Amino acid sequence: MSEKVSRIHLLMPLTIAAIVGVVAAMAAVYLLRPSVSAGVDMGGAAGMSQNIALNAATAVTGDGAAFDALKVERQRLNDWLRVHARDLPDQAVAQRLMNSAQQVLDHHDAVIATHEAAKAAANGVPQLLQGMANIVSGFGATRVEALAKQLETFEQTGGRLSADLSAIADGIGDSATLTQRSNDAVDYLGQVLGELGGEEAGIGWPKVTSAEAEQKLKALTAQYRELAEDARAGLSVADKSAAAHRAAREALAAHQALLPALRPQAGRVGRGVASVVRRVDAG
Repeated sequence: MSEKVSRIHLLMPLTIAAIVGVVAAMAAVYLLRPSVSAGVDMGGAAGMSQNIALNAATAVTGDGAAFDALKVERQRLNDWLRVHARDLPDQAVAQRLMNSAQQVLDHHDAVIATHEAAKAAANGVPQLLQGMANIVSGFGATRVEALAKQLETFEQTGGRLSADLSAIADGIGDSATLTQRSNDAVDYLGQVLGELGGEEAGIGWPKVTSAEAEQKLKALTAQYRELAEDARAGLSVADKSAAAHRAAREALAAHQALLPALRPQAGRVGRGVASVVRRVDAG
């Protein structure tokens, strides 16, 4: 009898350990099971949320395809929320994501215009500077030397215009400041060409006199007007483009805030199992 009791005592720890293991496994299955709040739909929604954030960030780089993809993903998530929104712990975050995505979509034309302006400047400013160099080279060494300061200002203004339009398109810096400075730059470049054509602007440029220089100026003025038109178009909607960039950043922040609800942390399972094990041990 005592031997039998001893064997029972020896088996008890193993039996308890086995029970604990089974209970722990059952707890893990329970906590990981698909449910209304953390089932397959939640995982799908997490993917939609991520795609919205990524497509919003890509769209504001001027990618037209990303705008199309953003529209599709937003609609998919909207359809999902009609059914499951009540199961989210914080519906406001999901709505913030949706609103931010819509703001990016609403400013599609502005984003595209600012990127087109930046591209126009990147291509047009070097041509403008080269065209100016071709005209000035016919002035003679003495006059060219006298115009050194004006030439430097012209070159710096063109370079600053290109950099500022690029910054506006990329959502970098203060949009209002960059817009004002860019408009001033476009005006200045036009005034220079105007003085070369005989218009008095008080900035120290001589009027071209030879027929060859006049033809060069005519071609250069046409290039400037094309650049100025594209630049003005982008600058007129720079504030809307800036709003799109802010909305894209907000979409990413909303996605990051929403993700824990859509993809419960693995630590939750660990904590739940540990709690069950403690209860079994206590019993």
